[in-house]
Amino acid sequence: MGESVGVKSTELAADALPSLTHSHFSGDCFKTPQQFLRLWRNEVMRVLHDRLISTEDKHLLCERLEALVQQKFPNLAEHTLASPVLFGDFK
Repeated sequence: MGESVGVKSTELAADALPSLTHSHFSGDCFKTPQQFLRLWRNEVMRVLHDRLISTEDKHLLCERLEALVQQKFPNLAEHTLASPVLFGDFK
């Protein structure tokens, strides 16, 4: 990593990393497990699904994500898997 405008990128990256005292998603932003799972699904879709180029791969990811949620969180699955996948807090 290099240096730009007098700021070392490693120092900037270290300051931006989430930690117990500096979290990008603080614990108080989730009032329910449903909210957390919706955010998790949104992030999986954003980080993984959006980068896949094959329709078959996208379909496989959706199937596996749905199966995982159904297995691990059956009572929250309907809310977690509802479409469209949107998550936002516009306070």
